[in-house]
Amino acid sequence: MNMREKVKGILFDLAGTIVHSRYREAISFICEKLKVENQKEIISEFLKELKEIIYCQKEFKPILDITSSSFSKFGIKLSTNEIFNFYKQYIEEKTFVFEDALNFLENLKEKDLKLGIISNSDDKIVEYTLKFHDLKKFFNFIVTSEKAKSYKPNKRIIELAIKLYQEKPENLILIGNSHVDIKTAKNFNIFSILILRSRKELQKVFEVKPNLIVFDLRTLNDLL
Repeated sequence: MNMREKVKGILFDLAGTIVHSRYREAISFICEKLKVENQKEIISEFLKELKEIIYCQKEFKPILDITSSSFSKFGIKLSTNEIFNFYKQYIEEKTFVFEDALNFLENLKEKDLKLGIISNSDDKIVEYTLKFHDLKKFFNFIVTSEKAKSYKPNKRIIELAIKLYQEKPENLILIGNSHVDIKTAKNFNIFSILILRSRKELQKVFEVKPNLIVFDLRTLNDLL
């Protein structure tokens, strides 16, 4: 694939690709703020429910609702607004933009490419993350699981992204840090790039077989 000639747009995963952010870490952060003791059980419940929705085709629920219900099962009643306020604190105190991602985005801004976010998160969480880290200026559009009412790698979320791009899948690239991102790209034969933040994660390569693997997004500056 001659990237410079064919690529018209790039889809980016957000958490783990552009910004350091993890649900496990966020739930742990909320538990610490609330001073609850059964932190491991709440995290396990959250991840279990999320995986059941993604892989077992259970009815869609946004991240804020999953978080609220996970705490509720242990007798901790929190509204989605209260949960969102905790996520905002987590974003402000614990998340950061990867240096290589920022450099890559700044380089891409000078080129005639449509850039978008495709995230397994809620509108408010993604919007606040981009706003807090001053990243929104880089992107033409944002696709969240909440908008699509489905999580990656479900086809509905990528179909919505393709519709917004108004480009053929073969003219797009999807960059992500997980097997879910690569599977999402493969559902529509989109060129996939796996960013590995640690060589300890090399096992992912054997699981998903992306089109390209990089350890630093700046290595893509000369390809696009």
